[in-house]
Amino acid sequence: MRKSAYEKYLKKPLTPLPWEHRLILEKGEDIPLEGVFSFLEKDKLLDEGYLPYENGFHHFPDGRAYVACLTKMPKVSAEMIYWWFRWHSEDAIRYQIWYPGKHFDVRTDETGSTHYVTEDVGTGKQRIVIRFMTPAEFGFSEEKLEMIDLKRNAIICARVGAEIPGHAVWHTWMCHCAREAEKGVELRSRFWIGEEIEVSGPLTSILTRLLNILSVKKRMIPGNIGKHMFHHCSQEYHNLAEILPEVYEEFGGMS
Repeated sequence: MRKSAYEKYLKKPLTPLPWEHRLILEKGEDIPLEGVFSFLEKDKLLDEGYLPYENGFHHFPDGRAYVACLTKMPKVSAEMIYWWFRWHSEDAIRYQIWYPGKHFDVRTDETGSTHYVTEDVGTGKQRIVIRFMTPAEFGFSEEKLEMIDLKRNAIICARVGAEIPGHAVWHTWMCHCAREAEKGVELRSRFWIGEEIEVSGPLTSILTRLLNILSVKKRMIPGNIGKHMFHHCSQEYHNLAEILPEVYEEFGGMS
């Protein structure tokens, strides 16, 4: 499709962030450790209600970081969320309208489940690989998942890594849980950065051991990455909340 079909979205100003998010970024302070839950405790995200810290970030001395972000998305449905993750990956310009100036390119593997993107999360332009998986593959318990209506609620799960020649360095676990809320959905996002570093490629064993050495890991993970990721996540999903109802109405009949 011609670029002109998406031009109006590229020219839209970025959606203003809610004051709570702006305040967190202005202060730049980590949330308390008691506001962090580990990747192994991810089932908490499927509980009803809210956790003590739905927004914020925490940096650990060993370089790891935790990010939580809550985005209200009125007029958006779980169906739209699922559609968006398939639809935007088929054309770079569709990815660009999500976050103009920070999202640049996207392509997928043959299955469509692995996305190779070029974006800037606040630390410079990077080539990133995102391997999407089912909530069960991500590690949510069967008991919790049986309680969730996945037609009315969306759970997007992925392993995220850096794309380097011949290898992928997997460094982040990411999930976005969209549940029904008044007039739409609310998206509860979590990132566990540096929790467990794995490498796929010819030198898997050697590189995995090397990159999990504490001194190496601390150098590899950018400083203040939690704050950068919180800002990026907040902005991209508030942008999406603004454009998705119109984009879905206009292009929802397309593959």
